Amino acid sequence: MSPDKAARWLIMSSYLYYQRNTNVLDDGEYDDLSNYVADSFDELSEQLQWQLESAEAIRATGNGIKITKMGESAAIAWHEEMKGELPEGSYPIPHKQWKKDKRFKCHYSIIGG
Repeated sequence: MSPDKAARWLIMSSYLYYQRNTNVLDDGEYDDLSNYVADSFDELSEQLQWQLESAEAIRATGNGIKITKMGESAAIAWHEEMKGELPEGSYPIPHKQWKKDKRFKCHYSIIGG
């Protein structure tokens, strides 16, 4: 798997775990993915490096990763495909938490922030 694809899965997994109280990957798979992405950090696209902050941050936690609106939609679709609907009481990121990034032309929110 390419480092960029692995990073996108890591971002979606962090969103599902920290924002929606559910997961697609088990803890061991998530840890393996985190280590792979951290080891490949310098190979990631500039935007994914920005979203993930640093290799050290990835190894520490998925809390604090930036997710885009597109990433949120992809995470929800991934969960629905793999496990069905999201748990009741699980809500998307509130509108007021989205910030605009001019550099990458996207709206983002800090996971768990």
